[in-house]
Amino acid sequence: MNDVRGECRTHGSLGAVHMSLGNYTSAIKCYEEMLERAKDLKDDVTEAQAYGNLGIARINMGSFEEAASFFESQIAVLETVLGSANPNRGSTVGRQGKISSALLIEKGRAYSNLGCCYSALNSHEETIKCIDRALRIFIKFQNYGEQEKLYNLMGASYKQLGNHQQAIEMFEKRLHIVINKLQQEENTEEQGYQQMLKSKEGSIYGDIGEQHLELLQFDEAIHCFEQQLNFGKKMQDKFQEALAFASMGKCYQAMGDTSQALQYYEMDLKISQDLRSVEGRARACNNVGLLQESLGNFEQALVYQEHHLNAATQLDDPIGKTISFGSIGRSCVK
Repeated sequence: MNDVRGECRTHGSLGAVHMSLGNYTSAIKCYEEMLERAKDLKDDVTEAQAYGNLGIARINMGSFEEAASFFESQIAVLETVLGSANPNRGSTVGRQGKISSALLIEKGRAYSNLGCCYSALNSHEETIKCIDRALRIFIKFQNYGEQEKLYNLMGASYKQLGNHQQAIEMFEKRLHIVINKLQQEENTEEQGYQQMLKSKEGSIYGDIGEQHLELLQFDEAIHCFEQQLNFGKKMQDKFQEALAFASMGKCYQAMGDTSQALQYYEMDLKISQDLRSVEGRARACNNVGLLQESLGNFEQALVYQEHHLNAATQLDDPIGKTISFGSIGRSCVK
């Protein structure tokens, strides 16, 4: 029995090494061996860990359906263990309360990973169900790092479903956590960490602003984009500045102020060109081209639409190329 347990640990350790090296096929073979030995030992907790490891390996390979099935198996085993009065912990030692807490946290991570799989598969309603279950666990344990990630994922899922108000609520909860972290770090010397949090705060304002714009709540959207822009300037984050200018342009265009919108789009374009950002240039050229087209300035529109096509081609972006071909066709006909 001891030999089997030792083999189980060894396969798990080898799998971790292969994972760190990006050798996912080899890692999977090790974790499959780990799983078989855990079953032989009737060690439920190690079995659950093996299922989780296999799921993460499959995520790294982009096999989200297979990954989801492993996380579902992991959750099923953990629920059985948590429901047992005397769970078989194998070689794990510790008081029952600590064991249960550790298993519950592992279950929360499994639900989180399962939610990520469903998100990648565009099953956003299933994503929300999984993330909600994970959140309940991490709220109980006051794990704010996990909560922040989960609120972001849930907000993105609501956004994809067109539930913009719910998305705002999730992004605002994420923002609240980040602001609290910043306040806690205010008097520390961890400048790099503070900078990362401030950059994240600015980005979240952008996420919230986009949802307000979808709801035609222009004042709220502009406030959020101005906050994003201010953080970008403070942090000297030109990418964030460019994104904020692009969003401000969309907002003013939706309000019918095309002159102001054009100014913001042109500022986005200038920064993107300075940064040599092909993605930013594609975004800005598309926005300027569409705006000029809407104003009936078809010759000017065509110039930007062709620039958009060039950038989309460099990015190998089939959707961008389709949009630009359609725009060019309309401008040429006019």
